[in-house]
Amino acid sequence: MESEASKRRSVRQAITRKRSLYMDPDTDDDFDIADAQDSASEHLQSPEPQQKRPKTANGRTSKPSPRETRSAAKRPGHKKSPPKRKGKHASRPTKQVATVAPPIPSDGIIPKWDTLPYDILLQIFSYAFAAELEHETGGVASRRVNHPNTWIMRTARKVCRAFSEPALTAFYKAPNLLAARWLEDFSTIIKQPNDQHLYSYNMKVTSIEVSARNLESFARVSSLSFAETISKLPRLSSLIITHQLDEPPYEYEGRLPKWKYPPELFEALDGNNNHLDCWRWNTHFVERQDGKTEFQSFTEFIAKVQQRPSFQSLRRLAISHLPIKPETHDIEEEAAAELAFANVFADLPNLETLSFESCDRLSEHMLLHLPRTLKTVKFINCMPLDSDSLISLLDNHGHSIQELVLDHNPFLDLAFFTNLQTTCPQLKSLKMDLYDHRENHFRHFGEPKYENLLLEDEFPTWPTTLQTLELVHLQKWGANAAQNLFRSLVESAESLPDLRRLVLQAHINISWRDRAAFRDQWIERLRRVYQRYPQDPDTRLASLKAFRQWKDAQAAKAAAESRRTLSHVEIIVRKPSLVSQTSQASDDEPLAKRRARREVKPAVQPPPPPPPAQSKARGRRKRGRRDSDAISVASDDNTKGGEEWRNTPERFIQGFCDVVDVRIDNQRPREEQFNESHFLDSEASGDEEWTEGAEVNDDGYAW
Repeated sequence: MESEASKRRSVRQAITRKRSLYMDPDTDDDFDIADAQDSASEHLQSPEPQQKRPKTANGRTSKPSPRETRSAAKRPGHKKSPPKRKGKHASRPTKQVATVAPPIPSDGIIPKWDTLPYDILLQIFSYAFAAELEHETGGVASRRVNHPNTWIMRTARKVCRAFSEPALTAFYKAPNLLAARWLEDFSTIIKQPNDQHLYSYNMKVTSIEVSARNLESFARVSSLSFAETISKLPRLSSLIITHQLDEPPYEYEGRLPKWKYPPELFEALDGNNNHLDCWRWNTHFVERQDGKTEFQSFTEFIAKVQQRPSFQSLRRLAISHLPIKPETHDIEEEAAAELAFANVFADLPNLETLSFESCDRLSEHMLLHLPRTLKTVKFINCMPLDSDSLISLLDNHGHSIQELVLDHNPFLDLAFFTNLQTTCPQLKSLKMDLYDHRENHFRHFGEPKYENLLLEDEFPTWPTTLQTLELVHLQKWGANAAQNLFRSLVESAESLPDLRRLVLQAHINISWRDRAAFRDQWIERLRRVYQRYPQDPDTRLASLKAFRQWKDAQAAKAAAESRRTLSHVEIIVRKPSLVSQTSQASDDEPLAKRRARREVKPAVQPPPPPPPAQSKARGRRKRGRRDSDAISVASDDNTKGGEEWRNTPERFIQGFCDVVDVRIDNQRPREEQFNESHFLDSEASGDEEWTEGAEVNDDGYAW
C-alpha cells in the first residue's frame, strides 16, 4: 500500500510540476486541438476551486465512518439564522454591469491563421505581447515584472507549430530578467549548444534589462558569469543595468550597490561584435581611483570605455548619480573636470537621447558643452537644475530638441515657458512632474524648492509642432498666474494643430468658491476647444456579412422605388368639413374672383407663439472653424457678471485631442492619495449575533 501511495504521489507531482520559463515547446505530436482549447480556456477563465476531502488524524483522506454517519443523523437540524444587521456606514461592493456589445453578423468562417507568413505572425505576437506588458504595468514597460507562465509561452507550447517560433521570438526579443531565478534559467538555456534546442534562442535576443542586485546573487550561485552569457548573444543591441535607487521614491539611506562593471563585460561585447544602441551609466558601479575624486574617476572610466567599437553606435544614453561637488575644491580644477565630462559625448556621433537621472552635479558650464544634435533630453530628480541653467541649454541646443522630460526637479519652475516657442521650434513632447521625492512626504508633502512656479507677468508661448503636453503637480502659484497658463493654451489653439494629448493637474491655494468657479471655467473651455468627439463606428463595416446585408437592403429599397409609377398612385379625396365649406368659395365661383380673394390678407394677424426657452448647454463645435462658424450660446438675462465666458464663443476650435485631462484642486501632493475607502470600517458595524424575530431557546436567553 505504501508503495502504491508513493507512486500516486510521484505521478501527481510530475503532472503538476511547473516547467521552466525558458524551455523548448513540446513536440509536433503534442500540438493538437485539445491542447489548444485547454490553453485558450486556461487564460480566459480561472479554474474552479476543488472541494477538499476531510482529513483524518494521520493526514489521509477517507470517507466518514458509520459512527459519524449515525451521530450526524441524530444531530438536530441547524436553524437558519436571521439576516445580519448591516451598519449604517457599511460599505457595499458595487457591481459594475458590463456593457454587452451588439452581435455582429458573421459567416462563421475562421481564417487559417496557421498559414500566415512568419513575418506577419511575428508582428501580431509582438504587438499583443507589448500591449499586455503595458496593461499589466500601467504603461511603465521598462519596470515590468510578469508572471512566468504568461499566455505567450502557453501559445508557443500548446496551440500549433506555426505559432511556436513567432511567439517565442516575440518573447525572447526582450526577455524578463528582473528576477534572479529567471536570470539563472535564461543563462542556462543560452549556454547550451543550439543543436540541443528546437530554435536558436541566442539569435532572438536584442534587448536585456537586468538588476545589479540579481547580478550579485547570480555571480555567487552560478558557474556561468554574466559576461559569458552576453558573449553568446550576437544580436544584442540594448543593455540596461538598473538598481533600486534609480526608481521612485529614490530612497538612498546609504544602501549603495556593491556590484561594479567587470572588464570582461566590455571585452565580451567587443569580441561578439555587438553594436549597442542603448546603454546606461551609473556612478556607483565604477571603482574610485586613488588620488582622484569620484567624479574624475567616473569621467576617465567612461571616456575610455566609449572609445570601444561596441559603443560607437550609441543613440540612447543615460547618466545616473553624478556626485555632488566636494566642500573643499579648486574652482578651476572642477571647471576643467566638468568640461572633460561634457567632451566625453563628442566621441558618440549618433547620440540622440541623453538622460540625467538623480544627478547632484549639473552646472551651466557643463550643459553648454553637450552635443548640439540631441533630439531628446531628460532631467529626472536632478537637484541643481533650475530655470536659468535650462534656459541657457535651450538657447544653444533647443533648435534640434523634439522631446523634453523634466520630472521631480525641486528647483525647476516654469519661467522658461515664456520663450519656449523661439528656443524649441521643433518640440513635439513636453512632460513635467513637479513632485519632489527627496523630502519626507509626511512632513513636507513633496513641496518644491522654488518660490513661485509662474509669475503674474509671465505668459507661456508654445511651439507649433507640439503633440503632447503633460504638466503634473503644478503648485505654489497664484490664480492669475494659473489663468495666464490656461488662457495661453486657449488662445494658441489655432497655432497648435498637432496637439493630441493635454494633461494638466494644478493645485491652487485660494478659497473654495473661487477655486470652484476657476475650475468650472477653464476645464470647460479647454475641453470645448481641444476635445475630440469621436463618432461611433459604422455598423455596416463590422463584417462582410453585415456589409452584404446592407447592400441587399439598399438594392431592395431602390427596386421598390422604381416600381412606383403614376398608374399605381392612389388619389385620396377627402370631404371638406363644415368649417372649410363656410370659409371656402363654391366650385361655381369664377377663378379670377377666387384668386383675388386669396390675395387679400387679414388686417390683424395673431401674435406669433413665444420661442422655446434655449438651454445653456453648448453643442459640439465643428473642428477647425473660425468664430463665424462657431456655435454661439444664447444670452441669459440672469447671467452673472463673472460668467460671460459661458455665452462667448471661442475664437478657434481645435478639436483634435484624444485626451484632455484637466484637474484643479487644493490637495497636497502625496505618494498615495487617500479616498473614502481608507476611512471605512473593516467590518460591518452593529451586533453581528443579534437574532431579531428568532425563536428564543428554553433557557430564556436570546443568544
